[in-house]
Amino acid sequence: MNLVEQTLLRLGGHVANISYQRFLHVMDLILQQDVFPSGQLMSKIYSQAARDLDVSRDVLVRSVARVVDDMWYNGNPKILKEILEEKPEYKPYPKDMLYYLYRYVQKKEKEQPAELVKV
Repeated sequence: MNLVEQTLLRLGGHVANISYQRFLHVMDLILQQDVFPSGQLMSKIYSQAARDLDVSRDVLVRSVARVVDDMWYNGNPKILKEILEEKPEYKPYPKDMLYYLYRYVQKKEKEQPAELVKV
């Protein structure tokens, strides 16, 4: 289980749900990039994920939006605040949530080796 999946489970996400599986695939593609692909999210990442998953890009976009809705309305507020660093008053757009999660995972991966040394 990777860090994104662990985080979604801690958040209270339904990772067996097809929308979550699609969201995880999008995050995996984003994490393979050196930097967050802001300008290429739709043209590159979503298009690649849609091809990989054999769904239309519109279906993929709706799936990601559903996951963001579920995180915002049903997720563990403590974990959500940890990901967003400070919970905003409004629900983030899917692109923003992907960015926050990308930053969170990058930060945790840098901390992880230090945690292993402590043990």
